[in-house]
Amino acid sequence: MIKLRLFAECETISRSPKPLSFTNPKGGIVEKHLATAAYWIGIACTALALITRGLAVMGIFALQTTYAGKGNPVSYRTFLEGAVLFFVMAIASAVIAWAKERKA
Repeated sequence: MIKLRLFAECETISRSPKPLSFTNPKGGIVEKHLATAAYWIGIACTALALITRGLAVMGIFALQTTYAGKGNPVSYRTFLEGAVLFFVMAIASAVIAWAKERKA
């Protein structure tokens, strides 16, 4: 009796519809969160790069300070390169999540 009951439960579970992608236990949720976070950080870096570049064009150097007298000054290029890094990370994470969904 117990074996029949367990077999019947397994059969009903296997007939259940495919879970949504964000509840898929095979992965993909971390990549989606990483892609979302990287995208918004990339947007913030882009905005900061535009603001600091605009200030530099007007002759106001807002971020030309160095850390403890050492190193390179912070400029608009710092934020621009950060934005590129985060956008590439967002694209790569989205592609990995898409590939995992296609494979599952």
